[in-house]
Amino acid sequence: MNNELYILCSNGKIYEFQPAVGAPTDLIAGSGGSGTVDLSWIDNSDNETGFRIQRKDSTNIFSDVGTVGAGITTFTDNVGSIATYTYRVIAYNDTAVSNYSNETEIMVTQIPVEMISFSVNVSGNKILINWVTATEQNNKGYDIERNFGDNWASIGFVKGHGTTTEKNTYSFTDDFTNDNYRGTIQYRLKQIDYDGTFHYSGTVMVNLDIKTRGYYLDQNFPNPFNPTTKIRFNVPEQSRVKVEIINVLGKVVEELYGGEMPQGTYEKVWDASRFASGVYYVRMKAESEVSGNTYFRVLKMLYLK
Repeated sequence: MNNELYILCSNGKIYEFQPAVGAPTDLIAGSGGSGTVDLSWIDNSDNETGFRIQRKDSTNIFSDVGTVGAGITTFTDNVGSIATYTYRVIAYNDTAVSNYSNETEIMVTQIPVEMISFSVNVSGNKILINWVTATEQNNKGYDIERNFGDNWASIGFVKGHGTTTEKNTYSFTDDFTNDNYRGTIQYRLKQIDYDGTFHYSGTVMVNLDIKTRGYYLDQNFPNPFNPTTKIRFNVPEQSRVKVEIINVLGKVVEELYGGEMPQGTYEKVWDASRFASGVYYVRMKAESEVSGNTYFRVLKMLYLK
């Protein structure tokens, strides 16, 4: 665009007037991160009211994306998607506009996973985990990790949306229906890219006081396993408990727990590396010292080397 003004006077002479506002120069663009472009330029006028920043759209037409006041020579544009962007800047005052600055071009290549919120809520015997993202880049998904106070462990996976600038809402339910737990639990998200890199969110905490109706012995996990597996069981009240590993002949090869146990949920990792592969069983026997109730259960496990 040329802002030179030409006026034809009555005497037939043409007089040329230059714009009263100096054009900006040396416009440059840089990546500001989080889907933004940072622009800067040189101010060549001392009488502008401000600057208009323009960006070329998909039809190759420039349109205004923002303005800044007099003397301000920087601007941040929130683009929010992977593309090549072209900019120019013009100075103006109440009576005139300048010529355009030079055009500058930049390719925005990364839109990171930008989280808006991350929260947990208790609903009965379930914990509802919710999070919302504003943008995502190369996002394979999220490992949901839980900490009872000693160690972090993955309890599930939620698939991400790859690359997107749209707002996305996620949720995961941690079900304690068959559990007995009293205390503080922490949660965090492990966001994993398709290339294997990962980032942790902050942590959120919730206090629980959940009681189950009785005893239970969970199926070991994983199953089949090699060479370790987790065995988890619940004791609803003070009891005498025995949890044993037995082979196909009915012989006890290892005792995991034995003796008096207070109310609680317990977990043990069984390492079978010194045993032959094959079928084993985990057996739980319990008798309450409060109500006199008894419990007996046997579960099959498969050890594959």
